[in-house]
Amino acid sequence: MKIEWKDEYSVGIKEIDDQHKYFISLLNDLYNAITAGKSREELKDLFSYLADYAEKHFATEEKYFDEFNYEGAAEHKLKHQEMRDEIEKIKNMDDEKREIDFYGNIVYLLKTWLEDHLAQMDQKYEKCFAEHGLK
Repeated sequence: MKIEWKDEYSVGIKEIDDQHKYFISLLNDLYNAITAGKSREELKDLFSYLADYAEKHFATEEKYFDEFNYEGAAEHKLKHQEMRDEIEKIKNMDDEKREIDFYGNIVYLLKTWLEDHLAQMDQKYEKCFAEHGLK
């Protein structure tokens, strides 16, 4: 269930690639905590940290979308917002509903979304960002 960095995920911009790699490591930390049988409270804390980091990363990309007038910004921001909404629903859930297997499903959801997002959506802005000097 772990996610591994692949060269095909790279957008050729160190800041963003580093954020993507760190996000993957946080997702893997959550998965490891689940398989190690960590407490519900520890899983909640890990998920909360991962959610906060996702917001930081989305803000970084969106700052560049606006700065460079990226033509695919609206579609990309919509995808970010959809994930923000999902994360917010999970964060606001009653603690009693968040069982260990629930977190496993969340890891799967995030893994699937992230792999698709990195391989598809993020590749679309690579040229625009490079043309504006990001490396």
